Amino acid sequence: MTKNDQPSTEPAREQPNSGRTPIVAIGASAGGLEALKSFFSSTPIDSGIAFIVITHIKPHRASMLPEILANATDIPVIRAEEDTEIKVNQIIVAKDSLLNVEKGKLYSEKWDGEQEMTYHPIDHFFRSLAHDQKEHAIGVILSGSGNDGTLGVKEIKSTGGMIMVQDTGTAEYTGMPASAQATGFADYVLPPKEMPAALIAYCRGPFLQRSSKAPMIQLPESAIRSILERLRYHTGHDFTEYKQNTMARRIERRMNVHRIKEPGEYSRFLKENSKELNALFQELLISVTSFFRDPESFVFLAENILPKLLKQLNDGDNLRVWVPGCATGEEAYSLAILLDEQLWKINRLFEIQIFATDLDHKAIETARSGLYPQGITADVSAERLNRYFSQEDGSFRIHKNIRDMIVFAVQNLISDPPFTRMNLIACRNVLIYLDHDAQQRVLPTLHYALQPGGVMVLGSSESLGESGDMFEIIDHKHKIFRKKDKPGHVYQPHPLPGRDLKSSEAGVDQTFPLNRRKAHLSRIIQSLLMERFVPAAAIIDDTHKIIYLQGRTGLYFEPEQGEPKNNILEMAREGLRPALRAGIQQSQKEMIRVEKKDIKVKTNGEHIHVNVSIEALSTPKVLRGMILITLVQSSVESTNSSKKTKKQGPRDPSALDEMERELAYTKENLQSTIEELETSNEELRSSNEELQSTNEELQSTNEELETSKEEMQSLNEELNTVNSELESKVRALARTNDDMNNLLNAMQIATIFLDSELKVKRYTKQAKDVIRLIETDIGRPLSDLTSTIPYDELTRDCEHVLNNLATKETEIRDKNGHWFQVKIMPYRTVNNVIDGVVVSFINIDRLKRIEAEKDTAILAKDLFLGIIETLREPLMVLDKNQKVVIVNSIWYKTFRTHEEETKGKYIYELGNGQWDHPDLRNLLENILSTNSVMTDFKISQKFPYIGHRTFLLNARKLENEQNEPNLILLVFKDVTKETH
Repeated sequence: MTKNDQPSTEPAREQPNSGRTPIVAIGASAGGLEALKSFFSSTPIDSGIAFIVITHIKPHRASMLPEILANATDIPVIRAEEDTEIKVNQIIVAKDSLLNVEKGKLYSEKWDGEQEMTYHPIDHFFRSLAHDQKEHAIGVILSGSGNDGTLGVKEIKSTGGMIMVQDTGTAEYTGMPASAQATGFADYVLPPKEMPAALIAYCRGPFLQRSSKAPMIQLPESAIRSILERLRYHTGHDFTEYKQNTMARRIERRMNVHRIKEPGEYSRFLKENSKELNALFQELLISVTSFFRDPESFVFLAENILPKLLKQLNDGDNLRVWVPGCATGEEAYSLAILLDEQLWKINRLFEIQIFATDLDHKAIETARSGLYPQGITADVSAERLNRYFSQEDGSFRIHKNIRDMIVFAVQNLISDPPFTRMNLIACRNVLIYLDHDAQQRVLPTLHYALQPGGVMVLGSSESLGESGDMFEIIDHKHKIFRKKDKPGHVYQPHPLPGRDLKSSEAGVDQTFPLNRRKAHLSRIIQSLLMERFVPAAAIIDDTHKIIYLQGRTGLYFEPEQGEPKNNILEMAREGLRPALRAGIQQSQKEMIRVEKKDIKVKTNGEHIHVNVSIEALSTPKVLRGMILITLVQSSVESTNSSKKTKKQGPRDPSALDEMERELAYTKENLQSTIEELETSNEELRSSNEELQSTNEELQSTNEELETSKEEMQSLNEELNTVNSELESKVRALARTNDDMNNLLNAMQIATIFLDSELKVKRYTKQAKDVIRLIETDIGRPLSDLTSTIPYDELTRDCEHVLNNLATKETEIRDKNGHWFQVKIMPYRTVNNVIDGVVVSFINIDRLKRIEAEKDTAILAKDLFLGIIETLREPLMVLDKNQKVVIVNSIWYKTFRTHEEETKGKYIYELGNGQWDHPDLRNLLENILSTNSVMTDFKISQKFPYIGHRTFLLNARKLENEQNEPNLILLVFKDVTKETH
């Protein structure tokens, strides 16, 4: 922030918006509070800017935002009310309704939607601000989830406004900033605390400081020419036929973004900064549109035009549609939806082919994906959303059957060949950006592209101009026209001059002027003639057709009766024709100026003498090959005038001189005619020989064509076969792709596919739970993404696997305590080529729990065994069938037996059945079933090896938490001594 940007110590002066003050609309949602506080804490109180804060808060939900912001800044903060006047040096916070702006005042609009996904207050206000404030509208997008504001960003840019977006690295929630950046329309990407300084510098620049009524700055043509040349060299596209004012205005806006005041400096800046060339290219393209833009026109098409077009078709026919300047595809998809609805209505089957073209390859890529923000709910009805769209990552993707109707391609409408045999062309809001001459070249191209009776739709601000005779008006209000079959009209391509970047003529400046309009022939010719002071003259082409006439030429030329032929020799008056023919022939042949003196010409019943000058032109370039004829009446008096003033005798010397001149002139004309006749005869003989030779060549060519036709038919059959095979392979590939998607989803494993540059190519749905991924992250580097697992070495390990081709596995615990096995392995193609890596995140929580439980069980068992071994009394553990599972060492010592004689045996089999007592059986069986306890069950008898003994048996059930069968703990207490 500069010194002048520091907050003033004086109270802020709230001033009404004068019309020149920019209005800054700030959109924020989740995580936006801290960003707003950071933004306004860095904003001086006398910035001279009006701020309006729009948050994506659920309708009818109370907000304490005004109070919170008031504590963070000294700038006055108020809530938006009905008819709130927008003032500078003030913050207005929107309430829980949709806001509109009109002539510097805010008006609320009730939201009647039932579903929250249709509530997009930021998009709504950005659109309203763009339409009302034009280039004085500024949009700021701060932290937030979702994509509210994305469509509004495009609207503000289309009217010449400015967009500022929070750097995603500083945003708590990156959804809204990332979506806004993905449009390519962000002028600044900054942290919130750095935004005010850049904002104030932009607003104080010359672009917005000039009054809207002030004339536009006249940018030097040489600097503009340099800028456009750099842009043409960088992108291959020429913008010299765009409207000069629009183009200059947008160049000036880009200069203001970078605080550059001189065009020459900006041209040098472009030379050193290719990113700015791309930004300027996007600025000039203005790729902004929306679904069903101008709804009344689409309703008229659906009700009055499309049914008639479809009615003209037979079953199985194709309906061909062309949408030039399709931008990001919304209009093309709108037409496809209308056509699909019509097909359902009439219950007939046609193949719909829609060709959508644009100069912007990025816009074409967006159109092909068919993925649009939720803000389209403002333009697309709920019924159409449900029928033609599916929700995907907070966005809407148009269904595949609609996408398959359309072929998107990059095309230059001015210079590239058009499509043909179109039933409908929707060229809306394209011509308004072109200058007059470009428009008059494009319209004949569109006329040529339509089939007879085809329909063309233009934008509401566009007209046919001089091409009105090519079309008939169907509906003037909606600018819908039908092609006329204009006799003699043949499409002629008009490539842009200088399209070949390397073509140039020695000594001729091939740079592009700012306003490359087609040269008006009349102005150039007038300039030339005025330089030479030609009183009466004509310009003709090499076929003697008159191109232009200057001065009083009626003395020398007179049109014949009947259909005008415009041939100067046929229009020449009596006496002038032979001299003209001879002079033209000589001038063309020798490329010199030919002078004819004192030619006697009959005009208006009298004879005059004329001096004729004939010159074949070589300069200027636009007139090269044409012939300039100038006619000046000589000083010799007309014959009739001489007879009136003086009676001349038959031997009068002056009469003899006159006759001699006429005789010499006649001889000269006769000689010229003879030479022309001889030349013509030679040419005819030569032509006859050439025709004979040509005839033989044509016969040979015809035979070759017949052969080629047969080969083409054979080739066509092969192509049909190959096409069928390719269609089969495409279907198989689609099935395989579906199988793969279902397999990946069924496996429930988070997987990310990276290319060789570690940029995201593809990912499964589960991957979004591990790494924050959205659809627009395709193509982004892995290092730019945030993850829920603390694995800082992920990028480094991916590079290691890519370089060494060795699989790497590691176990990571995320912030929520979940365990993942991260497996990184090379991505191998069918041809065994390494084309990236595959990163899998396998949830191993269950495995970890099992391992932990197993360790616990082992520990518990060891502990249990340790405990029973410390007891000094015999002890055993029985299973549910009363088989021995565990026996302590005291048991073996007391009863003098071994493990193999005890373990796995029924207790009733031990010691030759010494424990087989019916009462003991019942008690042990009831312990597990009734959860009872056996206490002091007395057995007194003679035992092998140890004699007569008395034992008290105590037993209880051992609980098992592992859902395994329960056990019985049985303890033997020797009370022999106590009983004797």
